[in-house]
Amino acid sequence: MNETAGCHRIPGNITGNGNRQRIISGREIEKFMDRGYEVFTTLPSGKVVIKLPS
Repeated sequence: MNETAGCHRIPGNITGNGNRQRIISGREIEKFMDRGYEVFTTLPSGKVVIKLPS
């Protein structure tokens, strides 16, 4: 299975941050935190917006 399956990038032209943020399912948090991402916010859908530190 693809490592980024179920992962959505927030388009850089909307946020101005390129590939620094992603929307993931809650069950993927640990995997991305191990890669250096931080939780930014949780969406009403239960998905989580994560980001690389500044």
